[in-house]
Amino acid sequence: MKNRVKFVGIDYWSRPVFKDEKGNYFGSLDKLFNSVDTEQKVLESVNGDDLLYFGRDFDCEPMGDNPVRELEIVRSNK
Repeated sequence: MKNRVKFVGIDYWSRPVFKDEKGNYFGSLDKLFNSVDTEQKVLESVNGDDLLYFGRDFDCEPMGDNPVRELEIVRSNK
């Protein structure tokens, strides 16, 4: 079963950040965005394979490893 993540925003370092249902954060180090970019623009460029585990806080230092499980990006209900 894939771990589902939702887009939560762009952090201080221009990284797209996603959060799973357990409160874990994931993000991309390679695909960066402007703070005003929309969820739609991010989701057109980023997929689950691009995401690394970031930890338990927004704006945290990435752990630098790939998630153990597959990630599925789902649209947020904003």
